[in-house]
Amino acid sequence: MSESPKSENTHVRILFSNGSVHDTTAECDSMGIHYTVSTTKGVTTLTRWDSKTNSEAHIGQCDLSIFKPDKVRLGEAGEWEPLANFLSRTQSHFFIHDRTFKGNDGATYVWKTRFSKWGQLVMTYDASNTNKEPLIIYHRHQMSKKPTCLEICDTTVLGGLDNIILAFLIMEKRRRDRQRARQRGVSSGR
Repeated sequence: MSESPKSENTHVRILFSNGSVHDTTAECDSMGIHYTVSTTKGVTTLTRWDSKTNSEAHIGQCDLSIFKPDKVRLGEAGEWEPLANFLSRTQSHFFIHDRTFKGNDGATYVWKTRFSKWGQLVMTYDASNTNKEPLIIYHRHQMSKKPTCLEICDTTVLGGLDNIILAFLIMEKRRRDRQRARQRGVSSGR
């Protein structure tokens, strides 16, 4: 996949091979970033190509089943745990979909949904950090020839990228599920 790793404002862009959150790749060749997302029997698995070992590193899995509690597993030998242990609500308000999580670099981040940008996901530091600028912005290009991508606005987050990508996949799947539910409600006259 060819891409320009940095835009005119020097942000790194991780490009997705398609618009799916179930079966896709996310990569920036020039930075050596290569992730694979695959889903089998409802369980989504995230792996990263590790150039040091020349093999796939198992990052984590999530099971967001409809009839069972959501759960996540970090690493290949990790235990399944409730999703809320990994990705927790920032507020208890029903309409706030922001979630806090720890990157594998130890920093605490928040994925936020911006409704003014058609449900665009933006990642920032949590409330305890004074930096409120976006660290990563998700650009979903449905009707454009531009590739869907994660724009990394602050490269200091690269050390926590494994958990960031896993949390992103969960957040985006949930955002799309909410959007589909709203569309079904509108089309059925509710």
